[in-house]
Amino acid sequence: MTKATILFLFSLLLSGNASVTAARSSGYGAMDAKDSIIQTVASEEDGIVCDTTGAKRHKVLAQALGTLFDQYEIHEGNLSFHMGGNPAGKYGVVKFDEALIPKALKRAAKATAGFPVPIEVSFLMGPQDAVFWYGCTPPPTRYFSIRSYLAYRFPGEGRNISGYMPGAELGDPVNNAVIRTTGGPTDPFGKTTLFVSTGDKVAFHRVREAFAQAGLPGEAANLDVLPSELVRFRDTTLPWAVDRSDTIAWQFRVNEFINPAEGSAYLDKVWPVFLLRAKPSEGGRGDGGVAPAMPLTAPPLKTRGTGESEEWLRSALEKLVEAVKTRMEVDRGLVLTHSFPLAPCMPDAIRCISDLDYCPVAMPIPQWNLTACNPTCDWFTRDSLYSTPPADSDFINFMIPRDRVLIVVGVNHVLLGKAAFTNFLVTGIRNPERPGHTPNFSSSHLAGSGQYYLPGVRPESDFLYAQELSRDCGFPPRPFCELVTEDNIAYDEYLFFAERAYLEMQTTVGPSPDEVISPFILAFDPAADPLLTAVDVPEPRVKPEGGLGTGRRHGAAATLRGQRLSSMMAENGDKEGGTVEQ
Repeated sequence: MTKATILFLFSLLLSGNASVTAARSSGYGAMDAKDSIIQTVASEEDGIVCDTTGAKRHKVLAQALGTLFDQYEIHEGNLSFHMGGNPAGKYGVVKFDEALIPKALKRAAKATAGFPVPIEVSFLMGPQDAVFWYGCTPPPTRYFSIRSYLAYRFPGEGRNISGYMPGAELGDPVNNAVIRTTGGPTDPFGKTTLFVSTGDKVAFHRVREAFAQAGLPGEAANLDVLPSELVRFRDTTLPWAVDRSDTIAWQFRVNEFINPAEGSAYLDKVWPVFLLRAKPSEGGRGDGGVAPAMPLTAPPLKTRGTGESEEWLRSALEKLVEAVKTRMEVDRGLVLTHSFPLAPCMPDAIRCISDLDYCPVAMPIPQWNLTACNPTCDWFTRDSLYSTPPADSDFINFMIPRDRVLIVVGVNHVLLGKAAFTNFLVTGIRNPERPGHTPNFSSSHLAGSGQYYLPGVRPESDFLYAQELSRDCGFPPRPFCELVTEDNIAYDEYLFFAERAYLEMQTTVGPSPDEVISPFILAFDPAADPLLTAVDVPEPRVKPEGGLGTGRRHGAAATLRGQRLSSMMAENGDKEGGTVEQ
């Protein structure tokens, strides 16, 4: 298509000539500027909460694509929340035309056991390429973030290509505390934004400038760095079977909308996302684009911690445990038989990428006959603190038989300002993190439960929680009791526990493990059972911070967290209820 044709179509678009309409091209794939413009005119308002209209955004997008057309081959994909999530939230992922995936890569992914996340929700990028999303941030919500991950890597040499899933975040995410939008630094919700992933500074500046010329303030552009020292970019001068470049994926987390109706409308939206392939003539040094023009390296990671600790609540937490034990024994005839403490799990992303013997999340659990080491960071994000069962846990007793009651005891980090959103989940390993099989509780749900068991210790009890999981919550149901039926989780099914504490606003990253108290689970059984013996409650575990490059090998969060992914999107396709990440 000639430049004159492109300019003519722009003149029709900007004059508002509604006669320039056509059906949207089917599927995804390479597109020229004409396709972009026709799709723009044909689009309708989508009804989401945003400071710009759909028509305005589409005009800006069309003009920006026209500017970039001479420098890049443009491929359209989509960003949607339809692929997966868990009962606590949805996760947006990006898909491009499967034709962009080399056949050798498809074969390698298919031949590699344990690839739970479809290769189709990741993509290859050259060193001068960029992927961008231009759209609206979520309406008011407790937390959202977006970041690129190194999804799959294929090491080794020879004809037999095998891979693994690092699932490693490539730096600190862009979240609602730091995202650049048209709303400025203090108003991140329902605003227009541009998010660009690239390993090349030149590519970012080109995209940002194209949108600035189209009317989007440069202050609304976000750079998502693909560190050149970590990512194996696509070398288009070689077959993929030779270059074996990494695949990249996005995770767009959204949790707990203030207005559920607005949230549902946002999650139903399918956004266009664009992959810009540098044309050979844009290699800059005659290298065909096999190296970044101006390589980007990993920015320094943010430091966790504010100096304010939850330790002052330790004594009150011990009193809460005693109050729960007394209530269970006196009112229910139950005694404490097991205690399952959780501990911070903070994977080192660099080791997840490079060390096949590093299994910080999916460690073997011999008690469950799970013996494999799964080298993955499991899509963890640095603006959360994860607490999971450590390697020496009493895994064999992670069950809830017919007469057992579990009480989850902990600190409500949100009420103390240590997190913007928290979620505690209990899931069975037969249907991991599936709706209907995963009781889970946010901080708002847990508020007041500490007072229920410990009314005489205030204000400390206001910041604590004690949540019951039982096969029988009584009638009328007891406060803060979650009914767990056999259909939800079987009597003999092993359980997995996890707490996620997202985003300490003061640091714009996850809280420090040195400043929060991890929760623990108390198991109560009938006192009449002669095989059961009351136990003491151990001290909650505390572990030091890991980082993108300087982490320690942490205790297992259980191989389940790696193996649970096998029931994820590969099974579900585009259906609701799959899992992507924590």
